[in-house]
Amino acid sequence: MAESGKIITLKEKEVTYNLIIKLKNIFSYLLSISFIKNYCMHPLLFLLATLLL
Repeated sequence: MAESGKIITLKEKEVTYNLIIKLKNIFSYLLSISFIKNYCMHPLLFLLATLLL
C-alpha cells in the first residue's frame, strides 16, 4: 500500500510540474507578444522581461 501511495504522489508531482511548465511557457509567450507590440513604448519593461525569462 505504501509503495503505490509513493507512486501516486510522484505522478501527481510530475503532472503539477508539467502544468507549471506549460503555464510558464504560455505566460512567457504572451509576454513576448505584448512586449514586441509595446517595445518602443516600454524598452525598460522589455529589458526586465528578457532578464527574468
